[in-house]
Amino acid sequence: FQRVREETENQGFGYELAQRAYVLQIFLWVLRQWHKEAGGPELAVPNRDIAARLYKAREFINENYATVTLASAAQSCGLSYGYFSRVWSTYMQVRFSDYVNQVRVNQTMLLLASTDESITQIALGAGFSTTSYYIQTFRKYKSISPNRFRKLFRSRDIAADSDIE
Repeated sequence: FQRVREETENQGFGYELAQRAYVLQIFLWVLRQWHKEAGGPELAVPNRDIAARLYKAREFINENYATVTLASAAQSCGLSYGYFSRVWSTYMQVRFSDYVNQVRVNQTMLLLASTDESITQIALGAGFSTTSYYIQTFRKYKSISPNRFRKLFRSRDIAADSDIE
């Protein structure tokens, strides 16, 4: 998070690319930790066609997390609504809505850490219907409220800055 902030402040050549790379590293670390600790879902797909379609759907969800629906995800990978719903649940071992909420929460973590946007702005921008639902969902996946996460992150950030100076 510190490197993302530094890139934002310095805005040197290619800073946007560097920011994206750091954000991807953060999410890769979070994903690996989640998988290690919670035994994340295994993609047990019987054939490559279904695996490729589910991969395409996951990419679509990650890019369109604020507005994605089951129907739009199904359409993005060329499957019918009903078939996509069955295939997703069977092979991803997580409900579609839970997966989307996990992606949304993970995306909001960066905004909480790097912006002064209100919790409501972040929640609505990420696709949550209400702030209270966002807070409830954030707590479900992260065991902490978004406001507490922001405060903890900022207190660590201040401590890291004082160590540097």
